[in-house]
Amino acid sequence: MKKLLKICTGAFMIALAFVASSMVGSSFGYDPIVSGNVGTVAFSFAKIPNSSLAVGLDLSAIASEIELHFRKFNQSIWINIQKGIDFEAYMRPVAGVKGEYVNTNSTRSTFLQPFQKQFTASGDITFTPYKNLARRIKMDVLIDNLHELFDTYLAEMMVDEKRTPDNYPFMKWFFDNHVIPGIQEEINAISVKGEYAAPTPGTPGASLESTDGVFTIIGNEITAGNLTNVITTGAITSANVVDKLEQFHKDLPAEWKKIAGPIFLAEDILEMYRYTYRDDKGMLPSIDVNNPYDRLWGTSKTLIGLPDLNGSQRIMFTPIGTSGNLLKLYDQLVMPTPTVQLFERSVKILGDMHRGYGFQTLDAVFVNDQA
Repeated sequence: MKKLLKICTGAFMIALAFVASSMVGSSFGYDPIVSGNVGTVAFSFAKIPNSSLAVGLDLSAIASEIELHFRKFNQSIWINIQKGIDFEAYMRPVAGVKGEYVNTNSTRSTFLQPFQKQFTASGDITFTPYKNLARRIKMDVLIDNLHELFDTYLAEMMVDEKRTPDNYPFMKWFFDNHVIPGIQEEINAISVKGEYAAPTPGTPGASLESTDGVFTIIGNEITAGNLTNVITTGAITSANVVDKLEQFHKDLPAEWKKIAGPIFLAEDILEMYRYTYRDDKGMLPSIDVNNPYDRLWGTSKTLIGLPDLNGSQRIMFTPIGTSGNLLKLYDQLVMPTPTVQLFERSVKILGDMHRGYGFQTLDAVFVNDQA
């Protein structure tokens, strides 16, 4: 009813403007129709409220609302980010790490021997520290070209006084289309292939140089001679992929063959395994209805294909989960609320966090010989 009343009122005012303009125009000898139309257009412009675009885009408002959105929804933002991060989901989280995480790596020799009265030492346990690193990572984002935003409906809608900040379409668009998927994509890549490189002062470093990923750590430990559980498979092709993966399992130590868990490999190799097994055997490689495609047939292990491993032929098996060997190191559950600053005609977003990956012990890491 109120909307109808507004429509009727508006129509009445336009009609009144037309009549009044016609009468005024006629009194000066002008055509009444032309005078009425001119007067109506003038009235319409006079009634249009001043747009926020007419007085410019308030950069301080944008900066404030971005920071407010981070503060209000920081936890839910990071929960949504975690939902799209695949490799980290298999890792045991270790919180409160802002540098080194040192744990004990132990080895043992044999214990038992034939009896004799004297003490004859043959069994011993050695303890050596094993160090993992959580690197400090930063997020420096510059939102520039705001004049382009200024020319779109997003700018007008963002400063709509009828909306609360959490409902501004600019904020939802910015976080849903850029912040969340961007961080997801980069953490997925870093967790596998990240290779730390100290930044050049004044020059932004590449995302993959933020910290060492799991498969970079494996390569470094093999080179250093610290990781010796390396199973020879040779190059993997579509013709031999089934045999190579089965051989990897056969060559695990006997006590590890019966332990369930995932074997991590490139998504491309997993897909190759599925198709080759189907073509060779005339059936899918699994009888497990819960994992109809990813079961390594005849074993208790599943194959987990990671898209960020594509291009690599590395295979890895190690215990995972809340008490597993594969570690994710971080300082706190969610990234601290970033700082938002104005910079000339742009807005800067600055955020810091710690991230690192590694193992509780290298004794429980089994990989193949391919990089």
